[in-house]
Amino acid sequence: MIDSGAAPPSRATVGTASLLALGVNGIVGVGIFFTPGVLARLVPGSAGALIYLATALLLVPVAWTVAVLGRALPFDGGPAVWARAAFGETTGALVGWVAVVSALLSAAAVFAGLAQHLTAGSDFPSAAPLTAWATLGALATIAAFGLSPSAWTWNALTIAKLVPLTLLLAMAVAKDSPPSPVSPARPPDFGRALLVALFPLQGFEVVPVLAGSARRGRVALPVATVGALIAAAVLYASLQLVCARALPNLEHEQSPLVAAAGALSGPGFRGLVELGTTVSALGIAFGMVVMTPRYLAALG
Repeated sequence: MIDSGAAPPSRATVGTASLLALGVNGIVGVGIFFTPGVLARLVPGSAGALIYLATALLLVPVAWTVAVLGRALPFDGGPAVWARAAFGETTGALVGWVAVVSALLSAAAVFAGLAQHLTAGSDFPSAAPLTAWATLGALATIAAFGLSPSAWTWNALTIAKLVPLTLLLAMAVAKDSPPSPVSPARPPDFGRALLVALFPLQGFEVVPVLAGSARRGRVALPVATVGALIAAAVLYASLQLVCARALPNLEHEQSPLVAAAGALSGPGFRGLVELGTTVSALGIAFGMVVMTPRYLAALG
């Protein structure tokens, strides 16, 4: 039997649905609100949708691997637990601290960006940092009550961020607009397009970090990890198709999902999708607040 070096969890509190929501929340951030335009510059037209599916297919072995590791080593902590079991205490500690520092830096960037977005146009010089600290404090307070309230919160945020995106898809189907003409462009750059699609498809790897807190983890971890990746890829491909049909100059759009919402249903719906950007960032931020201490748990 593999020795993880960690104490067994006292209670499994997170079910399959919440783990799946955690994975989707980790993947669906602000990137998808901007990526379609970048992708259209590399692979014009509806073919861009296939890039998300191809990238997800390449990532499935990665998702399966981390899920199997979490299933084999049912302890919170993720990379530190796995590295310790494979290479020993020193390597496990090193990998664990790298994961912690990376998570802290990523969280700082997300909170800073979210605060700048929320305080855009404010004349108060300290508005952004105060907003960042206030948001961090509020989310940390929720997380301090434990995993069960945290799971309910990230479930709610995941649903909230998916609502405007789902409505955008429904609006596109109802509108049934003809495809926008694709202007002549250079040959598709599939290699760079795969790298672009890789960014918004990351995040599924946080699911097995809660391996020690997962109920029925042997089934739940693979289902949630791989399922979140596939669900996000299908969503992204569908959104790319919507943007390609609704926006004749998609490759020049800075906020393509917001622009597509405006083109399909006017300024009101445009504002709803724009609000979805903020909710997505908030969901990512909360996920980081909850998960970063789990990396530390493996180092105790």
